[in-house]
Amino acid sequence: LVGREHMDFAGTLSNIGKVLCEQGKYSEGLAKYEESLAIQERLVGQEHMDVAGTLSDIGFVLREQGKYSEALAKYEESLAIEERLVGREHMHVAESLSSIGTVLREQGKYSEALAKYEESLAI
Repeated sequence: LVGREHMDFAGTLSNIGKVLCEQGKYSEGLAKYEESLAIQERLVGQEHMDVAGTLSDIGFVLREQGKYSEALAKYEESLAIEERLVGREHMHVAESLSSIGTVLREQGKYSEALAKYEESLAI
């Protein structure tokens, strides 16, 4: 048994969050993602790809809830971590840029969205 303060436990919380979100239970799913994030940050700090991934997951849930400003902040935080850890020319960075573009598009900020999509494609 790994206990609650373990990356595997945090990963399982994220998996539960994903299932809850797939069922449309966004608030419950978000709570699981946030719990997972807190454990990850305690164990590995903020500069870790798992942390970046969970921030992106939280951004997705917030976007689905129509909380665009909060979603954008989470996606941008994820992107910043990814760029520091793996550099600009990485698939995860491209995915984050595309996610940011989607939030901007849903906010009606089409020129900004287009720019992010183009940045993503350039990678």
